[in-house]
Amino acid sequence: MAKLYFTPAELSKLSVKGLPGSVQRINSLAAREGWRKKTLAGGAKAARRRSGRGGGFEYHYSILPAVTVSDLIEKSVLNSSIIKAPLVPKTTTWQTYEAASQYKKDMAKFRLGVLTAVKDLQRSGMGKTASIEFIRTQHLARWRGGQGDHHKFSRASVFNWLKMVQGKRSSQWLPALMPRQTGGRQVSEIAREIIDLVRADYLRPEKPSFMAVYERIVPAAKANGWEMPSARTLQRRFLKGVPHPVQVLMRDGIDALENMFPPQTRDRTEFHALEAINADGHIWDVFVHDEKGGKPYRPVMCAIQDLYSNKFLGWRIGKTLGADIVRLSFGDVFRNYGIPKLCWLDNGREFASKMVTGGTATRFRFKVKEEEPTGFLTALGVEVHWTRPYRGQSKPIERAFRDFCDHIAKHPKFAGAYTGNKVTNKPSNYGSKSVHIDVFKAVVKAGIEAHNAREGRRTAVCQGRLSFDQVFNASYAVSPIIRATDEQLRQCLLAGEFRKSAKHSGSIKILGNTYWSEEMAQYAGDKFVVRFDPENLHGSVFVYLQNGSFLCEAECWHAEGFADMKAGRDHANKKKAFMKAQKELSKTQVAISVEDVAAFLPDIEPEDIPEPSVIRPAFGMNGNAALKASPDFDFEAMEKNVQFLKHQPESPFNE
Repeated sequence: MAKLYFTPAELSKLSVKGLPGSVQRINSLAAREGWRKKTLAGGAKAARRRSGRGGGFEYHYSILPAVTVSDLIEKSVLNSSIIKAPLVPKTTTWQTYEAASQYKKDMAKFRLGVLTAVKDLQRSGMGKTASIEFIRTQHLARWRGGQGDHHKFSRASVFNWLKMVQGKRSSQWLPALMPRQTGGRQVSEIAREIIDLVRADYLRPEKPSFMAVYERIVPAAKANGWEMPSARTLQRRFLKGVPHPVQVLMRDGIDALENMFPPQTRDRTEFHALEAINADGHIWDVFVHDEKGGKPYRPVMCAIQDLYSNKFLGWRIGKTLGADIVRLSFGDVFRNYGIPKLCWLDNGREFASKMVTGGTATRFRFKVKEEEPTGFLTALGVEVHWTRPYRGQSKPIERAFRDFCDHIAKHPKFAGAYTGNKVTNKPSNYGSKSVHIDVFKAVVKAGIEAHNAREGRRTAVCQGRLSFDQVFNASYAVSPIIRATDEQLRQCLLAGEFRKSAKHSGSIKILGNTYWSEEMAQYAGDKFVVRFDPENLHGSVFVYLQNGSFLCEAECWHAEGFADMKAGRDHANKKKAFMKAQKELSKTQVAISVEDVAAFLPDIEPEDIPEPSVIRPAFGMNGNAALKASPDFDFEAMEKNVQFLKHQPESPFNE
């Protein structure tokens, strides 16, 4: 007898295609797909209890995947001769009802109402025919009066409906009464070559219209003798055969396909104020200039937003978006609020630089080396999470940037300087003027503060009543906040190049401003490394030695007016205090007097002067002053030498 049912253990041992390899996974698959609930076309169950020790279920081959059935035939486990007309699982009446159109469902409900009314009259003692006629008459009266369901039916129709539910339980009446009409027109076959041509031409990034594709295929169909359907029929059959997501992928690209998938909704109420932040860069659609007559440009901004409240905590504006502007933005947040625990960034160069996130293990840009410098976020213990660049769904700050485009970039003070957010959206007065960068920063500052203070925000924490400021302040007051130390804040300032100090005072100059502190006088003439805020050059700077150790905080010495007597007195007082302090300090450096030093030194004995052995003769060539001759001098030998020199051609004695 041919084997038709198989247990999960048998299928696992056979290692058939299309099924998992273990018994547990096959049982899990059977549970997910409901193998035990399926029935065969003849009414038999597709799953039955296994007889014998161990029990369990065994399943009919027809409910297995097609590739599994083919593999069983190839392995001679299943006889192909018995599979002449394969048994397919029978769809239940309720499954058919669920898949039907709403019109068919409404018709089934109407018929059920009629039969229920007829049965009620029969139970009261009225005959079947009289009950049907009574219900039909009442319905027609309501129908003519414009009331009730707009369905006309005859007495014969009710008898047919009774036959449809004959022998069935009342719980099965509704799906049984559903209309069975499926359309009697035969569907014509379309040549496979036509379908292939349509798919190859229509499913491409250039996105041609279907009519253009159809008109190109018509001549090819005539030349090859293919029967060409109408354009509407071909389009309907083609679109029905290709899933819509596949069409979007092949014609519009991967980004359009991603947009078809619903975005993830993330609950940010689990955070508290300053626990988690996200940061991103934004290019403003406004022309600005640094000085009158200067070249206009579009400024960029690095902004940081609190994820719990949506409040903007810090921002900096500059010409380009780099690690320096990111560093200063985070420094403002650390100084004013504290150090967050979590931070979401995209993998752009400005955020993935070694200065910002160096040492972060999950930074997938540039090489992560063991000897690379530690970024200031990593050093401060901020846990960095990376998002996809240009993916606004993963960065809530992008939503606020859209508000800025409307509320700030189109401010009346920027009329004529607004550029539009696209090339096609340029205003008619495009490029007519630019605004000064200081004016731009002031408007942006006021706009962001208004954005934070606007009430009635429709977020989970604001509940349509509060502002971002209000919910942040309420949570900030009761949350554990890590405050940044002075040493940590200095790490967020810009590190300037080596600056040569003045030779005598040790002061340094940055962009025309002079900075000095008493500690710098000790290293006058040396080079310092300076950390400073470029937007607060009238404040203090932090001075480091060449070996990286911190030296002091140096204040800015302003260039005062020539006739400013008060400034002159202040400077004189500072100088007097400095001089006095150094004088007092000098007294503590010497413990004994100079006389004590002289008395401590030993006496020096005079040295004996030796007698010279050679005396220069007095010739009178350079004067007539004679030298005293030594009594042992050999005058006779000297005379011979003189006579010899006189006979030489180049001798000075011949002149």
